[in-house]
Amino acid sequence: MRKTLAILGPVLGFCLAAWITAAAQKPDSPSKPAAAEKSWDRVNRLSRQLKADDQETTGELVDAVMAHHGIDPAVSAIVPSMKDRLVRAEMEFQSGRSKGVAEEDVVNAINDLGRKVKAPDFAQTNTAEVRQVRLRMLTLFPAMIGRGPSATRDDSNPHFDKSLSPIEAFHVGATLVTQKMFNPEFQLSPQELKAQNKTNTNRFASIPERDPERTHQMLSSVHQAITTMKLADIQSQCDKTLDLLGIGK
Repeated sequence: MRKTLAILGPVLGFCLAAWITAAAQKPDSPSKPAAAEKSWDRVNRLSRQLKADDQETTGELVDAVMAHHGIDPAVSAIVPSMKDRLVRAEMEFQSGRSKGVAEEDVVNAINDLGRKVKAPDFAQTNTAEVRQVRLRMLTLFPAMIGRGPSATRDDSNPHFDKSLSPIEAFHVGATLVTQKMFNPEFQLSPQELKAQNKTNTNRFASIPERDPERTHQMLSSVHQAITTMKLADIQSQCDKTLDLLGIGK
C-alpha cells in the first residue's frame, strides 16, 4: 500500500501530493519533458492555442502542466476525476460561463493541505505569496498567467487578471507548495512575517540562504502523511482541494 501511495501521490499533484511530488524531487530541478520541446514552451504553446470549448487542447494543456510537475499521464489516468474536473472547469472559464479562481481560494486550499499533513506553521500561505509566485511565473509562462478567459480577452490591451483560470490555479498551487518545501523566502512563520511587516522589511528583496532544517521538517511531515493515509483518503483530499478552489464536479 505504501508503494501504491507513493506512485499515486503525483497523480494528485496540487491536491495533497504536490507536497509528495515536491518531496521526491531535488530543488530547482524541473522534470525533463519526453520530447525536445521544453515543458514551459509546451504549456505556453497550448495556452496560446486554447479556445472556448476546445476540449482536446484543454486536455493536452492539463497533461502539459502535470508533466511540468513530474506527473506522468499514465499514472494520472489511474485517478481520472482530477483531470476531468480541471478540463471541464477550464472550458467553462475560457468560454466566459464561469468566473475564475480567486487568489484567496488558492490560499485556503494550500493551507488546508498543510493542516492535513500536519506541516509546520511556516507552510501556511497568504495572498501576498500567491501573487508573488504568479508574478515570478509570468516570465516563464506569459501565455497562461493572468490572461483571463479567451472569450473576452483583448490581446491588444494586455493586462494582469486578478483571478486565475482553473489550470492556472493548479499550476500556481503546485509551484507554491514546492517553494514551501525548498525556498527559504516562502518558509516564514506567521510570527516572522508579522515581525517583518513591523520593520517594513521586503523579504523578496534579497535571496536568503537555504534552511536545511525547515526543508527537513517539511519532508518529514509529507512522508509521514504518505505512510498513514489510505488511497481513499488521498482521493477524498483531492476532491476537497478542488472544491476549495471552486472547481465543479
